Amino acid sequence: MIKKLKIEGLNCATCADKIEIKLKSIPWIDDVDLNITMGNLFVKINNGNDYSIPKIQNIIDDIEDGVFLSDESVSKNKSSIFKNVSLIKIIISLPLFIIGLLINDNFTLKTALLLIAYFVSAYEVLLRSIKNILKGDVFDEFFLMSLATIGAFIIGEISEGVGVMIFFQIGEFLQDLAVDKSKKSIQSLMNLKPEFVRLLSGETISPELVKIGDEIEIRPGEKVPLDGIIINGSTSVDTKTITGESQPTTLSQGDEILSGYINISHTIKVRIQKELSESTVSKILEMVQNESSKKSETETFITKFAKVYTPIVVISAVLVAVTTPFIFKEWTFSDSIYKSLIFLVISCPCALVISVPLGYFSGIGRASKEGILIKGSNHLEALSLINKYAFDKTGTLTQGKFTIVDIIPSKFFTTQELNDVAKKSESKSNHLLAKAINKGLLSSMNYEPDKFEEIPGKGTFSWYNSDIYIAGRKNLLIENGIKIEESLGDEELTTVYFGKNQEYIGKITLDDKIKPDVPKMIRTLGPENVYMLTGDKEETAHKIGKEAGIVNINHSLLPLDKANIIKELNLTSNVLFVGDGINDSPVLAASSVGVSMGGLGSDAAIEASDIVIMSDEPSKIISAIKIAKFTKGIILGNIFIALGFKILIMVLGLTGLAGLWLAIFADVGVSILAVLNSIRTLKLKID
Repeated sequence: MIKKLKIEGLNCATCADKIEIKLKSIPWIDDVDLNITMGNLFVKINNGNDYSIPKIQNIIDDIEDGVFLSDESVSKNKSSIFKNVSLIKIIISLPLFIIGLLINDNFTLKTALLLIAYFVSAYEVLLRSIKNILKGDVFDEFFLMSLATIGAFIIGEISEGVGVMIFFQIGEFLQDLAVDKSKKSIQSLMNLKPEFVRLLSGETISPELVKIGDEIEIRPGEKVPLDGIIINGSTSVDTKTITGESQPTTLSQGDEILSGYINISHTIKVRIQKELSESTVSKILEMVQNESSKKSETETFITKFAKVYTPIVVISAVLVAVTTPFIFKEWTFSDSIYKSLIFLVISCPCALVISVPLGYFSGIGRASKEGILIKGSNHLEALSLINKYAFDKTGTLTQGKFTIVDIIPSKFFTTQELNDVAKKSESKSNHLLAKAINKGLLSSMNYEPDKFEEIPGKGTFSWYNSDIYIAGRKNLLIENGIKIEESLGDEELTTVYFGKNQEYIGKITLDDKIKPDVPKMIRTLGPENVYMLTGDKEETAHKIGKEAGIVNINHSLLPLDKANIIKELNLTSNVLFVGDGINDSPVLAASSVGVSMGGLGSDAAIEASDIVIMSDEPSKIISAIKIAKFTKGIILGNIFIALGFKILIMVLGLTGLAGLWLAIFADVGVSILAVLNSIRTLKLKID
């Protein structure tokens, strides 16, 4: 059983890691995935074990106070109480601290005010450090801050010790606000779930209660709650939240309409095709919210680095305290201890640990706003490294809207006989060519073969009584003993050949138009970096390649042939492949990054690809790459800012040019800067 819970009050990535590790060690829990950005906790419970939220809450309470669990549909908002308490502590302690600093003629009163200010701001930190020490968790920020401030008292720097603790609390409070703001900004991009469904009777019910086949009404200004077919009316819809397309789309009776669209102009009636859990909105939310289970190499490295960084800095602090008086004769032990306290204050890796996943999630959120769904930060990072691009032809570079150009029967058969064979051959196929042929031949009959078999990349077999119908490539018919007579036809067009039993019946030629945004995309990516991989014949491939501006053209390929070409390219390059996600599963799997086009219409597209482009615009690849590279730059910037400031303050501290005040900035101040830097991706402009 997998249980999804909401988790509130958790903004510390280090603490999140501790919670995840602890829960995974519980015998009755098989697996855990904690997404701090979306506030989701997925827990896989062993079969037959009792489960309750209080059980897990107790485990979390032992690790981190002020973190609350609730059922997915419930929000406790208890974390706001803790934020209020933190603010009250700051409001009380800060004035006392300032007054204490201003008093110079009464040492007793000055010390009393400073100590009161310290204990008001520090009591929780002190208690938690003691609690964690008893559990064997020494190297956490609470123990380090307690040790640093108490150390300042011991060497007579009372006011500095108090100030460090108060400004640590202020920094933590501001950091929590910054993280909360960034989380809300990201989550607002995912605000797609419907609030209600209006039945034809006018009654409004919860989307969870709607079944397939139910008929609903959607009025102007309302969000489309579930995927369905329009059964009455026509309207304009805003598809921006799903496809990223800014221009409204007109839909009418018989058209598919997806959840997440916004109805603009007229009231329509819709028959539901998918329940809420299977609708487009739910699939999008599931993909984006579960991205934390697929961490990038940078995230994985930083998580491991953080576990050794703090002990190394603490050990360095001890060495500074103990050895420097013997190395530098003018230093007293009081001087060396003060300098070692600077190391302790900046030894927490919070800025690194929170900003890296937050940066990647901001990138994924920004991409989703463009109708580009990226299934994990590992894929976003891989996208930033791509230098070769491979595209399927049909439905990717071309519109996939084939029209029949010519119907050419064998000399032994009539056009009508070829039409009949074509209708029966293609009746059960979902291939684009089959659909175009059925539509072009105005076939309204629903033929049901006794047996049907489709060979990806080759064609179909259909059995009716004792007759075998074959449709597909020329080679498929030849391999099955059918001799094909050549007849006139445009060799640059896509051709489907038909046979019945051992006889060649004829062929149908079709044409497809290139998508309007393809030539500009190829120029932007660089023609030398782009490859076309198609199962179509040489003449057709070169015709489309010439229109698109592609010079590297590979034709007459089966799906496994495409996969082998991708594997060969991957030996020297990082290759992105864009296809339909249905017939090209082996190719998508072989590429560094696999992209499927045209939305979430098929489960195969979701499973096979790393990225789903919701619209039919291949040029969205350029936007995705821009977001990926910008995000990568933000991540590297955060790492440089966090480590750079910490190392700089350590060096300045050793030379006496930096005190505990600057050390606090290198800790919580840099964390705030890194968080704010991470959410810049959400504001990235896409041309």
